[in-house]
Amino acid sequence: MGSSSSIASSRGDTLETVQPISGHDADPPIKPPKKRRSDAVPPVSEFKYIDQHALTAPKDVTSSVSSLAKYLVKPALDDMEKVRAFYMWITHNISYDAAGFQRDYIGPQDAESVLKMATGVCEGFATLFKELCREVNIPCKKISGFAKSFGHHPEHKFTADEDTDHAWNIVFVKGDWWPIEVTWGTGPIDKNYMFIRQYEEIHFLMDPNLFAIKHFPFMENSLSESAMYQLLRKPISLEEFSKAAVPYNRGIEWGFVSTTHRNHVVDVEMSCEITARCTRAEVQRMMCGLVEENTGKDCCNYVLIRKKDDGGFTVKVTPPRTGNYTLKILGQIDSNCESFHPLTSYFLRCTSCAESVKPYPKHQGLWGVQSNASAYGFQSDFTKTDVVIAKNGAAELIFNARPESDFTVLLKDADDTKDLYKFIMAYSKNGQVHIKCRLPKAGYYSLRLFARNLTTRAPERKHIGSILIQSADAHPDDRPYPKQPGPWGMRAKALQYGFTKDALSNGIFFAEKGEVEIKLPTDWKIDLSLEIVPAEKTNDDTNISVSETDSSVNIRAQFPSQGFYGIKLFAPNSHKEGPERVYLGAFLVDYRKNDKPFL
Repeated sequence: MGSSSSIASSRGDTLETVQPISGHDADPPIKPPKKRRSDAVPPVSEFKYIDQHALTAPKDVTSSVSSLAKYLVKPALDDMEKVRAFYMWITHNISYDAAGFQRDYIGPQDAESVLKMATGVCEGFATLFKELCREVNIPCKKISGFAKSFGHHPEHKFTADEDTDHAWNIVFVKGDWWPIEVTWGTGPIDKNYMFIRQYEEIHFLMDPNLFAIKHFPFMENSLSESAMYQLLRKPISLEEFSKAAVPYNRGIEWGFVSTTHRNHVVDVEMSCEITARCTRAEVQRMMCGLVEENTGKDCCNYVLIRKKDDGGFTVKVTPPRTGNYTLKILGQIDSNCESFHPLTSYFLRCTSCAESVKPYPKHQGLWGVQSNASAYGFQSDFTKTDVVIAKNGAAELIFNARPESDFTVLLKDADDTKDLYKFIMAYSKNGQVHIKCRLPKAGYYSLRLFARNLTTRAPERKHIGSILIQSADAHPDDRPYPKQPGPWGMRAKALQYGFTKDALSNGIFFAEKGEVEIKLPTDWKIDLSLEIVPAEKTNDDTNISVSETDSSVNIRAQFPSQGFYGIKLFAPNSHKEGPERVYLGAFLVDYRKNDKPFL
């Protein structure tokens, strides 16, 4: 399938004249470059003038290859800028002949024909680039070989007795030979065989070790003689090339590498776990796609992505059925950007599955809380938790948070079961937040956290992360909690209405013999009103009273039947605008006859 990093290849092209392996006597010996690209090629910003010159070339200079070359190199200071001008002009003015490629009917691919028609396939692109270089005496060769590009299947094994499917160039600049890919720099063709103009900087003078990921020279039917055109100190074999995993453009640019799975095809028994990292970029967010080959079904809820302490990540795949799957790994280096870039893909051949494979809840990306959680009032210890194992159906998270943190929690499962709020609650105690879950069945759950940014003071709560909960059992206690998205306990706002900090220290109480007494210290008298929130509807009344002194508010309540109850606290709104009452917080009361603590 084509994508933003699919490659406009030319499998089936009829290559015309093949550059002799021995090359011209005047050409420098073909050797690997002495420097890395980062040390040899100037940054893009230094090409600004020559790029602008190439992009604004008038139509009349394209009457011939000679006149075009003469115009493009006018302001160039050296061969590097001349080659840059050729690359920039071709990638922005010559279109890939996707229609001809699909029909397997390719027109003339000599340089003058490609220039006249402004279209071609890889043979024409490489020929035009070579002829432009020849016009200004820059050594350049057209290379034919195999490419992992559009239409390539991971299980295909290249052999020396098949026709080559692609052409590209190597060019001699500033004392070294470098591979260059003008066809792919122009843009891809999609799954509908439509050419997409999409300039790619990455294909301009690549490091040979990166270029060799997708290109394998094979000329004059000689593997040994063609090896030098890889420009590698240790050339790879055709078998190694066939097996190797293939990063997309951003995967190459960001240095994607797996320490566990270097081959494109992965044989899976029950499950597999891929460990990888990006060596040249800090990936902020990750996500994966898993598609079953035979049915095209999306199976991404059988993929678990976790971040490692060293900045890498793991991708665990547990396919629901035997068969073949395509796993695509995507990443993002800017957390403020919504789009993800494909980094690489794997072809999974699953031969056995675990019994009763449980899907993960719907979730995109890495599990855990985003790294800037401190802006939302949470301490850094919270960002280290991404997966929690429940014991006997019960799970608990404890983390430090500022009193003014304003957040809500939501529990989801893979079946998107309704009313799961009945089985989760959070409360504050002594500067810590406790989140407790009583899971109604075995399986995986997503604990989603939404919080208000305390730095920007944005009014809305934002999703800042999700934690995966794995439960092998159902919890024996099916008593529901009252609905309360946020944590139980007094809000920091209560300090403005006369409560002291000690009143914010606890959010949950235990009712002995159905009775509870809550004493809240204050700095002055507060005209407080209460509201009882039972977890389940009941016809019995709850006896509740409140008394106030100059230094405290005392709440007494007697509950008619065992269960969980909420007590919400309100104060009069002293402002003319807004509601009559201001919500200050709520307490959870647990009443059970056996006098055992909740959970």
